Amino acid sequence: TFTNVADQSYETVKIGYSLDKSEGIQNGDKITLSINAEAEKILMDYGLSLSGKEKTFTAEKLNVLAQKVSQVDKATLAAWTGTYAKELRTYVLANWAQFIHEGNNVTTVSKVMDKVTLAQKALVSEKDKNTLYLIYSATVSDDAILLDSGTEQTLYFAVAVRNIVLDSDGKLIAGEVKLPSKSSEDYLGAYADLEELNGDLLDSAAIAGSDATVDIV
Repeated sequence: TFTNVADQSYETVKIGYSLDKSEGIQNGDKITLSINAEAEKILMDYGLSLSGKEKTFTAEKLNVLAQKVSQVDKATLAAWTGTYAKELRTYVLANWAQFIHEGNNVTTVSKVMDKVTLAQKALVSEKDKNTLYLIYSATVSDDAILLDSGTEQTLYFAVAVRNIVLDSDGKLIAGEVKLPSKSSEDYLGAYADLEELNGDLLDSAAIAGSDATVDIV
């Protein structure tokens, strides 16, 4: 906005510019802003001149998506681990056939899910999103399994915590995190072993593209 001192009138003009990078910017990246030729002409019409047509800035203090499990503080991980072990058990018991009998309509009288224990953590990071999977083992059994001459089984489940965002100091921004909802998208399983579950995570990262990474601990 320019001010005409004589009559205190104002006029606003738009100055065109371009950035050599506008997406996927990370702390430390160099970004060059360039004024276009039309903008330079507009300024000249007002008797103004540019000291330079471009300027380079260094990106800093940006929020970033976590790419390693270790970037999430231990206290938060411990709190999530305890909370979602209980939530997982409740959700699986309420949707037993879906998880234990692959969606088949199997009638069961007794359902047991015990020893829900954190087995590992995995962070799948893509270009513009990430998901932390809390992976649990659990001992399960029901009367249908036992009638089929089976025994209790150890199966694996994953709970998805999405959008793990850190501030410029590397601290978790709690308000940005998308905690699990009561849906099959956030509670995964059951898997016979960790190899099968990890294979699905690696496959999803491969589908996402070359920018995707998987950190498993």
